[in-house]
Amino acid sequence: MAVIITRPVACSGEPGNGEARGTAFGRFNRISGVCTLIASVLAGWLWQTTGSNSTFLMGALLAATALLLMLFKKNNT
Repeated sequence: MAVIITRPVACSGEPGNGEARGTAFGRFNRISGVCTLIASVLAGWLWQTTGSNSTFLMGALLAATALLLMLFKKNNT
């Protein structure tokens, strides 16, 4: 898990002093947890209502959409 989320955690802890950094980590983990919960509930609902194939197809479509958005994003550095 630490290998996967290294960059977002590093970015969330950059601003501020120790207390602000702790707040940033807390907010990052809270938002990540809520999004994971919502995604899991929606995936379970999709699996129950339409079957496993549609769940994996939706995951593939969302991953392809994320890839396209990253490819066409302007680099502001």
